Amino acid sequence: MGLFYRSDEGSDITGTAPATPSAVADQVAATFDRISEQPLPERAAELLNTIAPAMQQADDYLGMRVLLAPWLPDSGWTSWSPEQRATWFSLELVLQEAFQVLVLTLVRRESDYRGATGVTYVLGPDGRAAQTRGDVAEVVARRLPD
Repeated sequence: MGLFYRSDEGSDITGTAPATPSAVADQVAATFDRISEQPLPERAAELLNTIAPAMQQADDYLGMRVLLAPWLPDSGWTSWSPEQRATWFSLELVLQEAFQVLVLTLVRRESDYRGATGVTYVLGPDGRAAQTRGDVAEVVARRLPD
């Protein structure tokens, strides 16, 4: 199973959230266990392959929180154990790390708005090319600083 809400590795984010808070917590834990074991370039590649359709179809540029939202469900936190909440935050951190790697290598856009810089993200030409070729993890690994 792919990242949160994905029925298989090659699909976009689909499906519905599990019905109960404990089912959501279990899915978060399973996703965290799987993705945290991946090397960072592979994690970034999987993340890019999943968020790229949303980045390309959006009418407006999307921020990181919006792009990561499908993997970080808003659920019944009060019924979760401290360990389940910690797992949610751990998943958020590994996804943010993968996203930051994408920003260093394939994705970024800054827009000026009334004197302030709002950072939003789009898939750049290099990212689209790497995704088309299927070598996102290799490109990310080559471009990461030592």
